[in-house]
Amino acid sequence: MQSGELYVNDILIDLPNDSLIALSYAINTLSDLKSVQGNISNSISLPDTAKNRAALGYPDDINFNGQSLIRRKLPCRYIQNGVDVIPNGNLRIIGSSGGSLKIVISSGNTDFFDLITGNLRDLDLSQYDHIWNNENVIASRLNTDGYIYPVINYGNITNNTADIHGQAIAIHEMRPAVFAKTTVKKIVERVGYKLIDNIAADPVTNILYDKLILPFCDDKFLHSQRFIDVKTNQNVVVTRNYSEVFADPGGGGSDWFLDFSTTGGHAHSFDGRYFTATEIMTVDINYTFDKIWSETYSGAHKDGGDYQLHVIQSGFDNVITRTQTRINDGDFVPGGGFGHFRTEFRDMHISAKGVVLKPGDKIYMNIGALYGCFQTVFPNVTLKITRVNEAVVFGEQVQVEAVLPDMSCADFLKYISFLFCAIIQADSVNKTVTIVPFNYIVQNIPYSKDWSTRITGNMEDIDIQIGSYSQQNEARYSEDDNVSPKTFGNGSPAILHKVL
Repeated sequence: MQSGELYVNDILIDLPNDSLIALSYAINTLSDLKSVQGNISNSISLPDTAKNRAALGYPDDINFNGQSLIRRKLPCRYIQNGVDVIPNGNLRIIGSSGGSLKIVISSGNTDFFDLITGNLRDLDLSQYDHIWNNENVIASRLNTDGYIYPVINYGNITNNTADIHGQAIAIHEMRPAVFAKTTVKKIVERVGYKLIDNIAADPVTNILYDKLILPFCDDKFLHSQRFIDVKTNQNVVVTRNYSEVFADPGGGGSDWFLDFSTTGGHAHSFDGRYFTATEIMTVDINYTFDKIWSETYSGAHKDGGDYQLHVIQSGFDNVITRTQTRINDGDFVPGGGFGHFRTEFRDMHISAKGVVLKPGDKIYMNIGALYGCFQTVFPNVTLKITRVNEAVVFGEQVQVEAVLPDMSCADFLKYISFLFCAIIQADSVNKTVTIVPFNYIVQNIPYSKDWSTRITGNMEDIDIQIGSYSQQNEARYSEDDNVSPKTFGNGSPAILHKVL
C-alpha cells in the first residue's frame, strides 16, 4: 500500500488524499544531467489540522502578522512508499485559503552532481581484476554483478562443421563486459555517497536493469592506466661499461655471449646475461652498440661478425633477429708487415618489438666472429627491455574498467536516468543517492491515504502575499576556520510592513 509521508522538523504532517506532490527540476541544459541545480514542488494544500499548525509554527490566532512566516524555511523530508524522494528539503508557507495551508517544497542535487567528474575508465574496479584464462571466463558466466564474458561475435566466430562440437567459441576471442548496475554503484561510491537503487527493487525495471551490461566495443583489448603505471617500473635498462675483443684466430668461427656486469635493481629478472620473464608479458627489446670494430687480416674473409638476438621459449632457442657486419675493402690499415682491414660501426641497434614472453622464457645476445675475423665491442653497450602494456595478452591480468566506453560518469548517469525514466535525488546530509524509476512512483498513486476525518471545521481565510517591502534578510559573516561554530555572528533581521 502506498504511503506518502511528509515530515517537518521530524513531525509527520497530515496530507489530503487528493494531494499530488510533483517536482519540477531546474536545469541549465536539458541534455546535461550535471547542470541540475535543484527542484521545487507544485503548490500543496495541507489540511488545516492542529498537528499541521503546530508543525508549521502557524499560530491559532487568525489575526497574526502572517508576513513573518513568508521567507522562513523549515527542514522537511518526503517519503513515497518508503522511498526518500526528498530526503533533505525545505518547506515554505505561501498562504492559507479555504481551510487549507498552502506550501511548496524545494530541494537540490547541486552538491552531488558537482562532485561527479572524470571518465568511466577512471573508476576503481580493482576488486574485479582477474587473469584472462579458461577458468575465469567460464566462471564469469554465472556472475550477476561485476563482470561477465558474454557470447558476442566480434567477427571471429565461424561455423566449424568439422569440429565435433559444431560452432565453437574460442576463449581467447571473448571479451569481458561490465554490469551497468555495478558501474552506477561505483560512480556514486566514488564521490562518497551510498546508493539506494530502486531501479533494481522495482519488478518492472529490474528485469532489464539486472542484466544490462556495457560490452567491449573498442578495436583493441587494452590495459588500464592503473596497470600501465605499475608495470612500467619493471623495465630493464642496463649499460655495459667495458671493452672486449671477440676473435677467432683459427678461422673456424666461434660464438660469445654478450654479458653485462651491471645488473642494477633488476636481479630478479636479469642476471647479467639472461633476462628471464617472471610472468606473461609483451616486451620491446633494444641493444645499442655505441662503437664496434670488425677487422681481419689481409687475405682473410671479410664477412665480419654476426650479432644475434635469441629468445628461448618452451625449451627452444630461436634467433628472432640478427645483424651482420661486413668489412669494407677500402678500410685497409697498414702496419705489422701485413696490414689489416678494419671497419668501424657506430650507434648500431639490434631490436625486436612486441615479443610475447611466458614465465621462464629467456632473452640473450650472441656474437659470432666469423672466418678469422675480430669483433671489438667498446663500452656503453645499452640493453633496454621495455614492457609494452597496451594490449592484453591471453593469460595476463584484466582490469575491467579498461573495457568501459569512453564516456563521462555524468553522461552515463544521464543515460540511466533517461532509459528508466528515473529520478536521481541526493541527500547531502546523510550522503545517500536515491534512484527512483518513474514507473515505481506511478504504480503507487492509487494507494494514497484519506485524511478527510482529520480536517478541522475552521474555515477562516488568511492571505499571505509577498508584497510591499516586507522581507526577511540573512546577514552572514565570511567563514573562518578559527571561529566556531561556522554560523557564529550570523543573523536574520526582519523588516516588517508598517502601516502609518
